[in-house]
Amino acid sequence: MEENYQNPQEKNTLEKSIEESPVLETTPKPYLDEDEIDLIDYLKVIWKRKIGVIIITIIAVLGTSLISLFVLPKIYQSSILIKIGEINGKNIEQISDIAIALKQESILSEIAKALNWDTENSKNKIDNLRNNIKLEKQPEEDLIKISAQSTSPEESYQIISTLNNILLSSHQEKLKQAEDLINTEIENLKEQKQKIEKNLEAAKQSLEQIKNDISFYEQEINKRTGTESEAQGLIAQSYINLLAEAKKQKEDKESQILSLEQEKLNLDKTIQQKEYEKKYGMKMSEVVVSPEIPDKPFKPNVLLNTIIAGILGLFIGIFWAFGAEYVEKNKGRL
Repeated sequence: MEENYQNPQEKNTLEKSIEESPVLETTPKPYLDEDEIDLIDYLKVIWKRKIGVIIITIIAVLGTSLISLFVLPKIYQSSILIKIGEINGKNIEQISDIAIALKQESILSEIAKALNWDTENSKNKIDNLRNNIKLEKQPEEDLIKISAQSTSPEESYQIISTLNNILLSSHQEKLKQAEDLINTEIENLKEQKQKIEKNLEAAKQSLEQIKNDISFYEQEINKRTGTESEAQGLIAQSYINLLAEAKKQKEDKESQILSLEQEKLNLDKTIQQKEYEKKYGMKMSEVVVSPEIPDKPFKPNVLLNTIIAGILGLFIGIFWAFGAEYVEKNKGRL
């Protein structure tokens, strides 16, 4: 249905206004969250403030390096590797007991005396020394590593050398006690063997006498065999009784001799075993790696500290970059 216009000019004006009016877009624009920042945005922020991040990292690295080199005290460490000796297949001293002994006041005082520490300051030094002696069990059985730390390379060497002398002296004493004990046991066994040998010799002599008696009785009995004399018969009967008793004594004596010989054989085996234990079962503790005077500090580890400082400085610089970016975007609101 057509509309009625009062004149053609009004119609032309309306059509022109419609043509010039903007056309409404029907395609919706994609939705974007202005607060969402993807990885590229993070990298852009870091790149934008890269100079500040680099400066912060450099400051952290240089500051840590200077502190490690010139401020922190230098700690030197000297170490020794020891193989624990054995007594009859067992350690002369258990590693756990050694670790406890190294912390004892008596040993620490002996170290202080060996190093000529002042009496007034030795108490504090001993307390520090207790924390600066370390014992580590090595993967290989019976091997231990003992380390001592000090602010002086010579002193760390002296401490570990003194500890080594104390430990080896203690083990030498334990080994000597074990050797003395086994020597005593061997002597006692040998004395028992001598007694058995004497008893065995006496038993053999007695057996020989019994055999002679048996031979004599048999001869006397044979002399009177077939005699019709009553008196000779009685004598023969007495010899028969004596012969029976002698044979019983012979059996008992032979049994005694066998028992003594077996006992002597057992003693010989025990003595041989003890001699073997003495010769091959006793091993003194020995130094595998000797201590040396350290030529460089053990702590501080400048390289490690610098690497850690560089990583931390980088993270701090990144946090600063994002913080600065946030302040810049929101300075109107702050």
